[in-house]
Amino acid sequence: MVAMLRDIIPASWRKPIYAVYAVLGVVLGAIQIAIEPDPSWLITSLSVYAFLGGAIGAVASGNTVENGIVEYVPENVVEQDGE
Repeated sequence: MVAMLRDIIPASWRKPIYAVYAVLGVVLGAIQIAIEPDPSWLITSLSVYAFLGGAIGAVASGNTVENGIVEYVPENVVEQDGE
């Protein structure tokens, strides 16, 4: 299952997605504090945010290196014979 999670979101997309998710959480939290009582759209938004957090966490966990060992495999390397 871990290998499958590495292929869902390309590495170049993950960092921006995590950043947007974090900023969205801060914004929703600030709106929740500022608006009383909570409107239904905010309650729904927070529920969806929490639901998506599980999926984002699963992808992040699937891309975590075990034992601190990183195996780097370049994607666009052409091997040459005799060198």
